Amino acid sequence: MNENQTPFQLCKKITELRKENGYTQEMLANKLGITYQAVSKWENELSYPDITLLPIIADIFRVSLDKLFGKATTSITVPDDNNTKYYSNELPWEDDDTLRIVLFRGKHYIPIKNSHEIEKIKDFKFIYEGDALNISSDFSIECRNCDITGNVTAAANVSCGDVEGNVASAGNVNCGDIDGNVTSGGAVNCGDIDGNVSAGSSISCADIDGSVESGNSITCADIDGDVIASGNISCGDINGNVECQGTIKCSSF
Repeated sequence: MNENQTPFQLCKKITELRKENGYTQEMLANKLGITYQAVSKWENELSYPDITLLPIIADIFRVSLDKLFGKATTSITVPDDNNTKYYSNELPWEDDDTLRIVLFRGKHYIPIKNSHEIEKIKDFKFIYEGDALNISSDFSIECRNCDITGNVTAAANVSCGDVEGNVASAGNVNCGDIDGNVTSGGAVNCGDIDGNVSAGSSISCADIDGSVESGNSITCADIDGDVIASGNISCGDINGNVECQGTIKCSSF
């Protein structure tokens, strides 16, 4: 693949390999755990595959990532005892400066949400020092002494300073101020949140400038939106409708 290759040239290569291997769009989609419409969009140049799908696609077609990208097969030998080789160190689209943390066994990508390995690796944590734009991780994220100027996505917990974008976590979220929306499968413990908040467990924050939905209790300052809680609500003013299965202690709503 040359320097000018676009993501859609990658999509054309995937289409070529799909047809060579006798797969329909639906068959490929089923193997990837996505809809056939997603595959159709790739082939019609309306979108392109998520980065985490690329190693899986390469495995399905039994090719290297280099061949998937249209490169001649090359390798870089790392000077260690196992003589490990990396077959590609670059992806064929513009650099978005996102930190992406994924797990490989050898050359095979291990998708966390579908992996039998999940019990072995659930305690993995990505620890990062220094400011970052976007972070996307299959593991827990801990950012020390830094702020995130974009979005954060994690398959486990998120612990960091201020976030200027959205936060999506399958686990707990412990952050400073968040300028966007927060979606959490666990608890949320933050400063001010300028967007909506949805949590599978309790929410403890300062002011929230959007709607709030909690699978447990909500403790915060003012809320500028609707509130739904499976537990108790304790807060300042609520500027919206309230649905609560527990007790409500608020200044006004």
